[in-house]
Amino acid sequence: MKSIALLFSSILVSVLLFAAPMTKAATPQQDAENRVFTTLEEALAQPEAVYNLDLRSKQLTELPPEIGNFPNLRRLNLAGNSLTAVPPEIGKLTKLEWLSLASNELATLPAEIGNLKHLQELYLAANQLTAIPAEIGNLTSLQTLGLSVNQLTVLPNEIEKLTMLVTLRVNSNLLTAIPPGIGKLKKLENLQVNNNQLTDLPIEIKNLPKLKAMSYENNQFSPEKQIEIDKLYGPFQVFK
Repeated sequence: MKSIALLFSSILVSVLLFAAPMTKAATPQQDAENRVFTTLEEALAQPEAVYNLDLRSKQLTELPPEIGNFPNLRRLNLAGNSLTAVPPEIGKLTKLEWLSLASNELATLPAEIGNLKHLQELYLAANQLTAIPAEIGNLTSLQTLGLSVNQLTVLPNEIEKLTMLVTLRVNSNLLTAIPPGIGKLKKLENLQVNNNQLTDLPIEIKNLPKLKAMSYENNQFSPEKQIEIDKLYGPFQVFK
């Protein structure tokens, strides 16, 4: 009986082993896309192999023009440095999908940023930006735009061209108005305009069909206007 039991166990183990799904080995292309480069020197040594470049918190004060030398770059993280400018060569990164320049010292952006037609996420929070170039309207694939904690007094009218935008964060700026063209952002779900100098909100916001979450506290609304806005937009105000 023992021998029969052992034989049955061996057969069962063999069946389970052969039935187990085989893990497909990653292709060289997948390996290249998954690799993260963490120094500019390393990346520049093989620029065509760079898909993900992570230079956050490297104490960078400037970027060389060679930042535009990566034809396949998809993701670029430059957050947490001390950059005061972005070279126009960044516009050569036409396959870029994700870009963070958050927590730097930027006062302006180059117009060439509008060349990044495949960009889906752009993070610019915690800088010193006083204006956004009109060319931002060319980023028609953009889904997330983070502009909080800057010194913006206006948003360009071209923002209405960002018809794929889902999330717009402009908290803690100096905005006195929101362009009425925001009503054209039919995919917008999340709008944050806290801590600005707004005295009103455009009625067009009410027509955004997918808006789920909105915040607008700490602005300059009169008591009457505050009541009016609360009645109008209250249903969206998930995180006041």
